[in-house]
Amino acid sequence: MNRHIRAVIEKYNLETKGMTRDEKMRLAMEALRANVAHLECAIYAIGERRLELAAKALGLSSGDIETEWIHECEDERNPTGQCVYNGFDDPCWDECLFCGEPNERK
Repeated sequence: MNRHIRAVIEKYNLETKGMTRDEKMRLAMEALRANVAHLECAIYAIGERRLELAAKALGLSSGDIETEWIHECEDERNPTGQCVYNGFDDPCWDECLFCGEPNERK
């Protein structure tokens, strides 16, 4: 059995007694899919919280700002450390609300 599959089975304490190799593999894949879904939800929640912090620092609603979380923001006022933009007033994201840098950088 693949060491990665074995690691998943051990990590999640999956009961595999009497299962074939294919059944063990399917069980491990299901456990991984469930874990990935959980991580995606957690990442989304963290992103939402980061937007709330940035909006609060600007005196805006979190619905007023947008980001892709890809550019570092050098402005010390920015609690997220990533550039954020006002998609309503600046649909092309030409100016970070903190540092003024555009989203498309050369």
